[in-house]
Amino acid sequence: MIDDQALDWRNARVIPGPKAEILSDLAAVVADLERVDQILAACLDQFSETALAQLDGSTLASAMVLKSALIESAIIAYARCFATGRRERLRPEDIYRDRPQGQESHRLFITFRSKHIAHAVNAMEQAAVLALIGDETEMPVKGLGPVVIRLQSFGDENLVVLQKLTRHARAVLQPRIAAQVRELLSDVRNLSTEELAALPENGFSVGDFRGDALHPRR
Repeated sequence: MIDDQALDWRNARVIPGPKAEILSDLAAVVADLERVDQILAACLDQFSETALAQLDGSTLASAMVLKSALIESAIIAYARCFATGRRERLRPEDIYRDRPQGQESHRLFITFRSKHIAHAVNAMEQAAVLALIGDETEMPVKGLGPVVIRLQSFGDENLVVLQKLTRHARAVLQPRIAAQVRELLSDVRNLSTEELAALPENGFSVGDFRGDALHPRR
């Protein structure tokens, strides 16, 4: 790879073509996996079951909301790496080859993402209307209201499993990225000065949420 501090990126050029697209996709996937690892590390450090046991009341409730948000964010980012889209997706049978337990754990996290985080189609979220019934000396029905119960977290051991999946996927991809860099670098070094000058200049832009950024990037 390249030492970012040693180069002047103002003179960088964009390399087109299928090989560059594959390398870009791999790098984007690894960036997602690194983000998952960072989120889980923060979650296990700041909102572990041991840390939460020291809290109570509104402080505990706030911490649980934050932990739930971190977990859902991590699982969504992890699932993106295996989802169809404009970039080349990972395939669990490739990444977790010869690791049947890894494939099964992967399947459970993807199902959790699909059936609990993205869609409410499971028993981890339940809602009902409850009536508060009085005794014979009181009003028969004191009142009623809706009650919603939703799983906010699960054991830290499950977060550790996801962290291991994430780190294994990164370990599988790193040699592939290095090989792709070497191959593409060899190709680019064979270009003439004129061909290098004709390459598009570096012009990264992530767009705007309300603009065209949500349109397909390729």
